[in-house]
Amino acid sequence: MSSSAARAFLEQDPDLAPLLEKHTLPQSFKGSFDAFSGLCSIVIGQQVSVRSAVAVENRVLQHLGGFTPEKVLNTHEDVLGKLGLTRNKMRTLKGIATRVLQGLDLDLLQEESDQKVSEILLEMWGIGQWSTDMFLIFGLGHEDVFPWGDVALRRGFFRVMGENATPDVAERWRPFRSYAAWLLWQESETDLSIQPLFWVHV
Repeated sequence: MSSSAARAFLEQDPDLAPLLEKHTLPQSFKGSFDAFSGLCSIVIGQQVSVRSAVAVENRVLQHLGGFTPEKVLNTHEDVLGKLGLTRNKMRTLKGIATRVLQGLDLDLLQEESDQKVSEILLEMWGIGQWSTDMFLIFGLGHEDVFPWGDVALRRGFFRVMGENATPDVAERWRPFRSYAAWLLWQESETDLSIQPLFWVHV
């Protein structure tokens, strides 16, 4: 599918149609980075503000020169800690790196169903539903994911849909819920000018 198909579909929705007049949809959610780098970026962004996540990510990237499984595994925890990573995030990143070196090809997950990808990721230590949803959208480019666990998304959702709305409303946006989420993020009153590696820019 494509953003043009998503636009044509979502223009029929009375709540999202006005947002399409204000915001541009991304041509693709998948960035130019590899899936491992994207997942590392997502892990760094867990449970912290965007500004904090970007600051830590920039320090880590400057030190490592890029995310690779080998670099993540070979960097001592004391060094990673000084760069701003918590011990839990170090454990998660090193666990992912180990799985990749053992043969898990994260990029090939693009061809798998959301359910299959979720099963693989959720069995990893430190990976929850938010990280899985972010990876499905921004790491693999899946177009029908609605990451209800994201605080900014919920803020935008209630602002657009009303405080009494429930997340099952998103069912009417299938099969383009990722694009619907994108529009709601734009309405979240979050500063989207500063974003981590995994976030797509339009």
